[in-house]
Amino acid sequence: MSCILLFKDWLLTEVSRIGHCCYVETGFCDGTSLLPAVEFGVFDKIRGCEVRHSAYDIMVDRTLSFDNVFLSEKKSTDFLREVCKKEKLPCVFWLDAHFQRHYDPSLPSMGKDDYPLVEELSIIRERNKPDLVLFDDLIIIQSEDNPYKRQVGEDVIVRNVSMAMLNDAIGDKFVPDHCLAHIDTGVMVYRRKQ
Repeated sequence: MSCILLFKDWLLTEVSRIGHCCYVETGFCDGTSLLPAVEFGVFDKIRGCEVRHSAYDIMVDRTLSFDNVFLSEKKSTDFLREVCKKEKLPCVFWLDAHFQRHYDPSLPSMGKDDYPLVEELSIIRERNKPDLVLFDDLIIIQSEDNPYKRQVGEDVIVRNVSMAMLNDAIGDKFVPDHCLAHIDTGVMVYRRKQ
């Protein structure tokens, strides 16, 4: 089951509070979160990116009939810079917190970009909109300051990132909310301060 389906009611309540908004997803893979976001019918626009060409092509075909879906085949950090600069609506950001090579080991190593979450949060914090930021896979961050870490496979463990680093990256314009941390792989929420 798609992670966003696990908290659909919560998400729809948040979107109704925000009003007109754009759903933005990094690493949409096979569409298990992006397609439900489309089907919810509450987002004015849906934007997503994927680095794997095969996954990107499949999703382009699956979303052709929706005129509010815009997909990009690029790195998440490049994609977010573009979206954060151009998008006028408030956004619900759904960030894929896995290593990109976890899904496709044939992808070349991207150095620090293999786990771009810290940089992604730094990019988003510069927007001045009532955005909501979510990322999953909280359990793979193995820092001492992460109460939600769990034992996971060696291929997905993140050792060089801490919760403090993530909070610093998003900055003081956002407040961490652990309301969904208990779900599945752990979902972190950052709300813009009012």
